[in-house]
This record gives sequence, structure tokens and C-alpha cells, in this order.
Amino acid sequence: MFCIFLFTILPVSNSPPRPSPCSLSSPFPPLLFPQSPLLPPEKFVGCAVPRLSGGYVIGEGRSFGALDWESKSISTIAVIDEDKPNNRFNEGKVDPAGRLFAGTMAMEERPTVLELKQGSLFSLNKDHIVVKHFNQVDISNGLDWSLDHKTFYYIDSLTYTVEAFNYDINTGSISNRQMVYKMDEGEGIPDGMCIDADGKLWVACYNGGRVIQIDPQTGVCVCVPACVCQSITVTVYCNMKVKTTNPPFPFLSLCPLPLSLCPLPLSLCPLPLSLCHLSLSLCPLSLSVPSPSLSLSAASLSLFSLSPSSLPLFSGVCLQTVKLPVDKTTSCCFGGRDYSDLYVTSACKGMDEADMAKQPQAGCVFRVRVCVSV
Repeated sequence: MFCIFLFTILPVSNSPPRPSPCSLSSPFPPLLFPQSPLLPPEKFVGCAVPRLSGGYVIGEGRSFGALDWESKSISTIAVIDEDKPNNRFNEGKVDPAGRLFAGTMAMEERPTVLELKQGSLFSLNKDHIVVKHFNQVDISNGLDWSLDHKTFYYIDSLTYTVEAFNYDINTGSISNRQMVYKMDEGEGIPDGMCIDADGKLWVACYNGGRVIQIDPQTGVCVCVPACVCQSITVTVYCNMKVKTTNPPFPFLSLCPLPLSLCPLPLSLCPLPLSLCHLSLSLCPLSLSVPSPSLSLSAASLSLFSLSPSSLPLFSGVCLQTVKLPVDKTTSCCFGGRDYSDLYVTSACKGMDEADMAKQPQAGCVFRVRVCVSV
């Protein structure tokens, strides 16, 4: 059975907004309250978005539908992929002009196992006209638009790439398809995606247990300053309970600091050689090779006095941005009072009891405090 829930997010405290968008603490976690009982649709729901006239537009099975939460009713707007009854909608998102873009895929036998090249990308216009943009899609997933609305970013998961298209906001047409990022081995399968106010993409990596931040202009991951000097606060929403944890030190990424700003003695550089992309002549810490076995604890890092907001962004290779305690991370978006909270969803479908014992938080929603412009 598939169910749709509607939640209201309320703050625990009436205190004023946090003064800094780069704060890593989370003193006032929100509470989630169901607004009304669940609504069980008849088919798989791939996406749901609010509409200005009230209610929601959903991708249910192979249909765009209008959901009226008050009457608990779903009316069909349009049916797609009529020649492929085994298909269903997956990810969907509204473009800056109000069109709903959503893609399809074949029904899975088990996670990521399905008939390939059966999906397509569609858009639903305000007048309910449906446009088919292209086909031959394996798993239609993450999508978003650049800040100037001239580029459309898209993920077909099993290609292991993030792609970009020229975008015409007036017509909703896309063209000039090109790859902007190829997943590295071990990063997992690209899934849901969002964009920040600096134009950087954040991609949830299914079976990779992480979210990576990508610079679509250079095609590389970029280092998150907050990961350099402090641990990240993660709030977990699971079974309506809120838990806050401070993950250990594996969030450390490449150091962007020049020697004059480095808070570490040269002998304590925590970067193993395997994580550093710099040649020895360019190493900002010393001319000696950092020890590959040296590590620092989060406790010792808390002694640093540098503010994360003072650290420059470093456009180098970053093996991981945010590592989570579950493998099946599925999507992400920014929210919170100052939009510096990254909400990350995860899945537990296909996991047996032994898997769940190892990753009891699989299927939960995580809130991660990150240091970016939003």
C-alpha cells in the first residue's frame, strides 16, 4: 500500500532566527505534526508538489493527478506512457515558471533492478498540456535549474552522471545535452538533487551513504568549509522522534587553508596522502608528506577558534561531502529558518533484518547543518 502524509513543521522555540547561516549547532529542532490522516492512493506516487490554487499535483502511477487533501480525492489530469503499462512516475519538480517536470521508469523487481531504457522525461504545463522531452531513460531522478534559469540539470541514475541542458524558461524547452559530472567509484548511484544559492548542486548518492556537492561549471566536487574544522550536527527524524547526533571526524575534507591561517602545527596535518590532490610543491602545510595513518578526534578539533564562515571555498576534488549513517540516501533539499539545513531522505526498501540491525536509521529523514550560502 502506498500512503501520502501531510506534515506541518513547527519550531520548538519562539526565539529569533539564528544570527549566522553557518552555525553548526541545532538548539531548536523542529517538531513534525501530521495535519490529517494518511491518504492511500491506488498506485505508486513518485512526486507531489503544492499548487497555487490549492491542493497538490502528484505523479501517481503513469498519471498526473490533482490531489484535494480536504476531500481526500485524486482526479486524473493526464495519462502518459500509455504503451508502457509497467512504467511509473519517479522524481518531479516545478520549474521557475510553474511547470511540473517529472520522469518515469519501469517498475523495479528490486531496488535498481528493472527493465532499462523504458522511461521518459515529461513536463506538465499550466494549461494541462503534457510535453515529452526525451525517452530512453533508465531511472529518471534528480532535477533542478540554475540560478539564472538558463540551465536545466538532470539525473538518469543508472548512467552515473549529472547532465545539463540549455533551458528556455519562456517555452520550457531543453536542448544541447551534455555531461557535467561523472560519479567516482564508491560514490554510489546519483539520486535526488537540489541547488544552493551559489549555484552548486547537491546530489544524494544511493548505496553511497552520502550527499556530494558539485560545481557544475568545473565538474568537480567542492569542499564544504564546515567539514574542515568541526563536526556536523545531524538531526534524525524517524518514527516521529527527533534525535540529534554529532558524527565523528570522518567528515574531514581537503584543507583549503594557506599556511598562515592553518590552526594546526605542521606535524599534525590530518590529511592522509591518499586524500590530498596537491603535489608536494603546492602543499600549503609543509614540504613533507603528511602521514597516511595520522588522524584527529572531533574533541581536539573543537579547540580551533576559526569560524567556518571565514574559510574560503576550495574548488578541488572532495571524496565526500556529507557522510550519513545509512547507505541508501535518496534525495535532499534545503530548509529551516535560514535555509542552511540540508534535509536528506533515505530508504530501507529491500533491506532484511540483518541489514536493518546494522543501519537502524535507514528510512529516516536527516537534517544536516551545512555551511553554504543559501
